Amino acid sequence: MGFAVDTYQRKRRNKTDWSQPEDDLDAFVKESCDILEDAGKPYNISIKHGNWGPNRTLPFVRRRLRAVLLGEQPGTPIAVAAQKGDDIVAFSFRRVHRPINPANTVGSPDMDLIHAAVLSEFGHRGWGLFSVGLYVQKPGEHGAIGYANGQRWTGNAEDWEFADSVQDDAQSDARLDELAKWLVAQSNNGLPVGGVISQGMAWSIFYNGWEPYKPGYDRFTRHYTHVHVSGAAHDRLSGWF
Repeated sequence: MGFAVDTYQRKRRNKTDWSQPEDDLDAFVKESCDILEDAGKPYNISIKHGNWGPNRTLPFVRRRLRAVLLGEQPGTPIAVAAQKGDDIVAFSFRRVHRPINPANTVGSPDMDLIHAAVLSEFGHRGWGLFSVGLYVQKPGEHGAIGYANGQRWTGNAEDWEFADSVQDDAQSDARLDELAKWLVAQSNNGLPVGGVISQGMAWSIFYNGWEPYKPGYDRFTRHYTHVHVSGAAHDRLSGWF
């Protein structure tokens, strides 16, 4: 079982080595554009053999580079050149995949991988990410018991919060919502997510999209203060519901 996250690299023209992989796309684009800012214009962007034309402004590059990186296949070089007089500063940018090594938790193998992936994607953002109710011994997904590779595991779910999650404001809600939607999106990329509950809504591999989470009766139980994520190990659990 494996999973990979997107990372981003750049290389200056005539250099042989790419930069160290960076997980934070927004920070990567900002840093890259700051480097280009001193080079003057026009800025020309080309993808493979295509060209977006001359006289593109730096704000154009700032707006489009992020989307282009996400839109191209991993490993495809994207050329950005800035010219001022006879001086040309050219960089190649690319999105690549970095494998995630599963964490060593007491939960299911699915949760080992989900735990590591969440930390890799959100742990560096300065939002105060932390795990709460990790494999709580209670009925349902948190207390599920199973076996894998001859080892007994306890727990097929985990709750995640950020430092400001208890606040009832747009920023904290947006961060939780971003985590929840990221988990669902990554389920299509191989992350073994079986279900997600957040902001009064629930998603499952058995649902057709998001549905209202009806069991909740307050902000905590309806998951407005945290994101619940479970693994997709349903076939290994007896009496799963």
